[in-house]
Amino acid sequence: MLSFDFSSHSQIKHLEEVVTNFMGAWRVPGLSIAITNDREILYSKAFGVSSKEKGAKFTTSTISGVASISKSLTALATYKLISSEKLSLSDRVKKYIPELTIDTDDNPVTIKQLLSHSTGLGSLNTTQIYLMQGMGKDTTNVRLENFNDFVEHAKGAESERFSPPGTSFLYWNEGYTILGEVIKRISGKSYSSYAREEILKPLSMDCSGFTFGDLCASANITSFYSGLDSRSDEEVEFPLNELNYPTGGLLSNIEDLSKYLIFWINRSNGSGNDRSSWEFASEALKPIVSKRITNQFGEL
Repeated sequence: MLSFDFSSHSQIKHLEEVVTNFMGAWRVPGLSIAITNDREILYSKAFGVSSKEKGAKFTTSTISGVASISKSLTALATYKLISSEKLSLSDRVKKYIPELTIDTDDNPVTIKQLLSHSTGLGSLNTTQIYLMQGMGKDTTNVRLENFNDFVEHAKGAESERFSPPGTSFLYWNEGYTILGEVIKRISGKSYSSYAREEILKPLSMDCSGFTFGDLCASANITSFYSGLDSRSDEEVEFPLNELNYPTGGLLSNIEDLSKYLIFWINRSNGSGNDRSSWEFASEALKPIVSKRITNQFGEL
């Protein structure tokens, strides 16, 4: 449990020193942070710049890519379909995407396993390809511009299986690209439209979305740097790719993300008579696969 005294100048100063030291160590041009309780933002501050070339200040409303936080949004969208009985955790992937070859009778892959990274399949490096393509870099003639390309790229993945489905945890970005396509086929809407209408708008995340056109008119968008090596400061085009939206494509700022965090703390939208029920969100937090992991933070 985080204990923080917001009346303590020394604690706030220490926090801000930690942030600026982190930025220097990792060569981060700018960022913003926030601390909330279950109702509101208690502290927020921006540091640095959103563009090194223009020198524009990074603010708490500056838009950045939020990477794999996007997966929680995709999980939430999936559970919303489950709550309306349009989808089941036990459904096979081929029920919705029969052309995808990762789901076989010998090793059936379900929606539950996609959500929990327990398909037993290894990375196909799709996220790296999305980013490289978006930055205009050479991807050795591998193109991932639409879901048909993804289906072709995934052929043969089954032969590189590490474990039977549902038996172990193995982080698999591709599973969330597949979930995005499932959401699209069931809802009849693009993944980004469904996520905006069913989640972002109800949570008043008005400056969040997946394309620049989704964002609020006054949005200040951070520059994107390739980071291909420790000496690279090359500013490149922001790598948007529809296949990556459900995996890591959400654009947002700390103000909207604080609303999203408060929602997850409460698993509800609003309060009192305006409180809307999102009980299905609690289901998304239940453990599915148990695995002890040891990393730089200790044993989890």
